Amino acid sequence: MLNKYREEIDTINDEIVDLIAERMTVVENISAEKMGKGIPIRDEEREEEVISSFQQKFSEKGLDAEKGGELAKLLIDLAVKEQKDKR
Repeated sequence: MLNKYREEIDTINDEIVDLIAERMTVVENISAEKMGKGIPIRDEEREEEVISSFQQKFSEKGLDAEKGGELAKLLIDLAVKEQKDKR
C-alpha cells in the first residue's frame, strides 16, 4: 500500500513540475515585457496579492495559510531570480 501512495505522490510531483515549468515560461514573457518598457523586476503590490491569494486558497482547502504564503514566496523568488538572470 505504501508503494501505491508513493506512486501517487510521484505522479502529483510530476504535475507540479509541469505547472512550474509552464509558470516560468509566462515569467519569461513578463520579463521581456518589463525590460521593453523599463519596468522594474519587483512589484511589491503584486507580490503581496499573490501571497494573499495563496494564503486564502490554502485556507479554503483546510491547509495552513502560512504555508501557502511560504509557497507563494518561493515561487516569487524563483520568478525574480529568473528575471534577474535574463537581464
